[in-house]
Amino acid sequence: MSKEVIEAFSKVRVDSSVLLNTMRELSIKSKSRGLSLATTSLEKGRMYLGEIQGNLGQEFPYEATKTAKTPKEIQEAVEVSKKSINLVDNEITNLNMLREEISKRIDVILSTFMWYSEKRKVNNLKEKFLQDANFAEAYRAYKEARMWLGVRLGEIKSNNG
Repeated sequence: MSKEVIEAFSKVRVDSSVLLNTMRELSIKSKSRGLSLATTSLEKGRMYLGEIQGNLGQEFPYEATKTAKTPKEIQEAVEVSKKSINLVDNEITNLNMLREEISKRIDVILSTFMWYSEKRKVNNLKEKFLQDANFAEAYRAYKEARMWLGVRLGEIKSNNG
């Protein structure tokens, strides 16, 4: 059961990496607080998904980084993609597309949590708390990323009457 959650969140983390690359490309064209905070929130959500994976038994992928003394010794990030989604020449369309893509990841996080919560058998209260807290933080961060993109849409509206 834990394996299924780890695999589902690995896919969400890679997919989110694609969205982050796309958001960074968009931010080159339009500097905005909303877009910047959406990027930060999505990064945060990815990190919490990684925490969940670790809580469920996935091996910590950055062990050697703990003793790094030079940049070369820092391990590469895991579950990332260099891909991005092709942007069109309309920021509003791009923002709406990104909001929809984030919504799909929110649905996966929520449905995975519901499925896992029904099936898990956790006797350790601390373990249950950490799992639930990390799920909640991941969910919240993805929701915030989507909302901050909505703030960017509001900025566009305000600036263009």
